Amino acid sequence: MLKIQNVSNLNMAFKNIRADWKSWVFILFLLILGWWFNLNSYVNPDQIRFLVYANSMIYDCDLYFMNDFDEYSMLPLHYYATAAGYIGNHATIGSSIFFSPSLLLEKIVFRASHFHKTMKDKTGRLQEKISLVNFLSFIMGIATILICMMLGYRYEPTGSVRQSVVQLVLGTPFCFYWFCQPGVSHIPSVFCVTFFLAFGWFTREQINPAKWVVFGLIGGFAAMVRNQNVLFFIIPLWEIWLQHKNHKVVNRLQSTFLLGSGFLMGFSLQLSVWMILFGKPVSGIHAEAMKWRHPQIILSLFSLYHGLFIWSPIIVMSVLGLIHMAKRNPDHGMPFLIIFICQVYINACIITWWEAASFGGRQFTACFPLFCLGLIHFYNTFKSSIWKIIGWICVAWTLILFIEVVTGYIDLGIYYTFAEIWSFLPASLTKVVSNCPAYLQPNHQLTLAFVLEFILGTVLLLFLNIKLKKTSWIPGIRLVAGFIIILSFLHYFLIIAAISGKQKIQFPEPRLEWLRINRTEKFLGEVVAKSQYYGQLGTYYFKLKKFDEAENAFHTACTLYPADFIAHYNLALILISKHDYTEALEHLQTAHQLKPEDKDITRLLEKIQNQVDLKEQLDSIR
Repeated sequence: MLKIQNVSNLNMAFKNIRADWKSWVFILFLLILGWWFNLNSYVNPDQIRFLVYANSMIYDCDLYFMNDFDEYSMLPLHYYATAAGYIGNHATIGSSIFFSPSLLLEKIVFRASHFHKTMKDKTGRLQEKISLVNFLSFIMGIATILICMMLGYRYEPTGSVRQSVVQLVLGTPFCFYWFCQPGVSHIPSVFCVTFFLAFGWFTREQINPAKWVVFGLIGGFAAMVRNQNVLFFIIPLWEIWLQHKNHKVVNRLQSTFLLGSGFLMGFSLQLSVWMILFGKPVSGIHAEAMKWRHPQIILSLFSLYHGLFIWSPIIVMSVLGLIHMAKRNPDHGMPFLIIFICQVYINACIITWWEAASFGGRQFTACFPLFCLGLIHFYNTFKSSIWKIIGWICVAWTLILFIEVVTGYIDLGIYYTFAEIWSFLPASLTKVVSNCPAYLQPNHQLTLAFVLEFILGTVLLLFLNIKLKKTSWIPGIRLVAGFIIILSFLHYFLIIAAISGKQKIQFPEPRLEWLRINRTEKFLGEVVAKSQYYGQLGTYYFKLKKFDEAENAFHTACTLYPADFIAHYNLALILISKHDYTEALEHLQTAHQLKPEDKDITRLLEKIQNQVDLKEQLDSIR
C-alpha cells in the first residue's frame, strides 16, 4: 500500500491553510464571482468538441456527433469526415469523463423535476447542461487552488503562499477560462496536473512498484485531457533517475516500465476512440499543424497578439523563481524548469501559435501549479516589498484585459495595440458598473449553482480539518481515483456502441455568412478567413464528388491565400484525376514547399514529374 511520508509536514501544510482565514475569504469571494460570471459564460466550437463525447455517451451511446453538434449549434463549417466514415473529432475524451456526471444529473434529476418543466424548450435544456458543466469545472478550479496552496506551504512553509496563488489566479489565463469558458479542457487539465504533482510530492520518498503504476495511471489520464500534459512525466522520470542513481540500471528500467504501463492503461481509452474515429490509434491531426524547425518563440512569449508574457506579465516573475529554484535545488526545481521550456518550444512550433481566440497563452494553463511554486520561491528569495507591488501591477494589467474582453470591447480574434487597449478602459469600466444591477436580478439556475458551490466549499473546508494518521493516504485520493476509474469504464460502453453500426453522414453546404471575419492585423485577416471558407467549400463538393465545383473552390482558395497547403494538395488531386499533370505539378510543388517533410507529397511529386517529363518527350518526338 502506498503511504504518505513525512506526515507531520503534511499535517503542518493542512494546519497552515486552516489557520489562514484570509485564504478562505478569497475562496468565498471566488465562489460568488463564479456564480456571477456563469451568466457570461458561452459555448464555442472547441468546448463543443469536448462536450459531445459525454453527450453521446449519456444520450445516444454512439460516436456519431451530427445530432450533438446540431444541439449545441455547432456551425457545419467545422465538420469533416474521416477515412473510417465518422465525423472527425480531434478533441480528447478526458474532459468528457469529468463532465459526464453533470449531463447525467441533468438527464436523471432535472428532466423529472418541476424546475425542468418550466424550461421545456431546447435553449433551456442546453442552458441546464452548460450550467452544470460549468459548475463542475468551477469546483475543479477551487480544488486546484487548494492543492496548490497545500503544495506551496510544503515547498516554502514560511513563504507568501496566499499572495502568490491569488496573484496567479487573477493574473493568468486561469482566471478567464475558469470564469468565462469553464467548459473547455483547460480547467480539467490543470486539475489533473495539480493532482499529479501532489501525488508525486507526497509519495516521493518511496521506492514502491505500485507507486509507479498509479503515477502512470494519473499521468495517462491527464494526457487524455490534454495531450501536452504528457510533458509532466519528466517529473517521475527525474525522480526515478534520482532514486536509483546508486543502484543498478535494471532498477531504473523496471520503474520506467511500470510507469509506462500505468500510462498506457490510463491513456488506452483515448487510443481506442481514435482507432474508431480515424482508423488508427493516433489521430495525427495536431502533427500536421507543427513546424518543428521554425518555432516562433519570441512571438509566442512577447507578441501583443496573445503573447504569454505580455498578457500575463506576472508569469515572468514565476519563471525567474523557477530558474533560481533550479539553480539552488536542482533535484526539485530542474524538472519544473525543463517542463516549462518544453512547453514554450512546443507551443511556439504550432502554426497558429496565437491559438485563435485565446486569452493570452492559454496552452500554458496546465503549468499553473509550476508558476505558483516559482512565484512563491521568487518572493521568498527577493523579500523586498517592491517586488510584490510590481506583482500586483502585473495582475492589474491582466485584469484590465479581462474586463475589456468580458465587456466586449476586445475581440480575442483581433489584434490590438497598447493605445487601443487603454482607450477601451473607461468605457469598459462604465459598462461593468452599469450592468451590476442586471447581474443581481433573481435567476433560478445561478442561485442553484451558487448553493451547490457553497455546499461543496463547506465540504472542502471540513476536508482540510481531517487529521491524518501515520498509515493513511492523502485524504480522498481513493475516492477521487475510484470515481475517475468508474467514469472511464462507463465510457467504454460508448466504444462498444460505436462499433455496432454506422450511420450515413450528410454534410450541409457551408455558407460564407457563417464566417466570423476578423480585423486581425499581421496574422489572420479577411483574406485568410475567406480562403479557409473556400477550402472548406471545396472539401464539401469533393465529398459529394462534384469535382468541377470543388476545383473552382480550391482555385479561389489558392488565389486568395497561396500558403494554403490543403487547398493546393486537394486541387492537385482533382487535376491529376483529369490528367492535367502540368498544372497539378505546379500545385504539388507549392504544397511541397509548404510542407517539405511530407513524404507522401514527395513521392507523388516525383511520379507526376515523371509523367510531365514523359509527356514533353512524346510531344518533342511528334
